[in-house]
Amino acid sequence: MNISHPVPARLIDCALTLLASGGESALTTRAVCGMAGVTAPTLYHHFGTLDGLRDSLRALPNHPRLTRARVADDEAALEFLAGRSEVRSRL
Repeated sequence: MNISHPVPARLIDCALTLLASGGESALTTRAVCGMAGVTAPTLYHHFGTLDGLRDSLRALPNHPRLTRARVADDEAALEFLAGRSEVRSRL
């Protein structure tokens, strides 16, 4: 992780790391903030809620890490990004 990244980018990068390593259940406010080195109010300032961060992740269809998840056919990541499994085929 590059600390010189803007805070929202760092939060997104940490959330992607947690999602890749532990699935959606690993994506908690405490885990994201701990990994990013920020407090929960910082996450709330930038994304409103943890759900806001999740929505931001789903809105990043061309992010390199998400593209790798698609190429690797990472089932958990694809279902998370789709929001539900029946949308997976459109990704």
